[in-house]
Amino acid sequence: MKKGGFFAGRLRSVIFAVMLLAVGALAAVYAVYRAGIDPGADLMKKMPSGTSLSIENLRHTAARHGRTEWELTAAAARMIPEKNAAALDEVSVVFYMDNGSRVHLTADSGILETGTNDLTVSGNVIVRRDEYRLATETIHYRHRARTLAAENPVTISGDALFLEADTAVFDLDTRKLRFEGGVHGAIDQKLEM
Repeated sequence: MKKGGFFAGRLRSVIFAVMLLAVGALAAVYAVYRAGIDPGADLMKKMPSGTSLSIENLRHTAARHGRTEWELTAAAARMIPEKNAAALDEVSVVFYMDNGSRVHLTADSGILETGTNDLTVSGNVIVRRDEYRLATETIHYRHRARTLAAENPVTISGDALFLEADTAVFDLDTRKLRFEGGVHGAIDQKLEM
């Protein structure tokens, strides 16, 4: 064997070993880096004060005990980390009822409290269930209680009725709607309960 061939073979072995060590070191550095990342971290809590985050075409689903209670979509959302909330534009919500029916809510804007899933919507608020339609300017949804509360004048209309009231509360679990203050309207004689 030639002297030059022996040293060239040794040099290739040393270069190969150095390359293996470099790849191994890079893999170790990457593993340490990934271990420091919390993939389930709450983005809102980690955002520094004054940071802004905007999302287009937001979709949010709220579930409890393995059951979807409601789904929200919004054309845009701006996160407000110091309030643990999101400001929403063009809001649409579908509430799922125990009996399989759905309640649809639309509004121009809203604020979603991300810690509690409470929601306040305003501007051309419309709530629809079956053939009934409730119109108002602002509604508060309380996730724990599963209630929609309008603390300003409401109008309810449907095929067989028309009602107006100063305030209204709709319980999504019991499907009962309670009116208060200045309640008046008309109910068609053909309405069956």
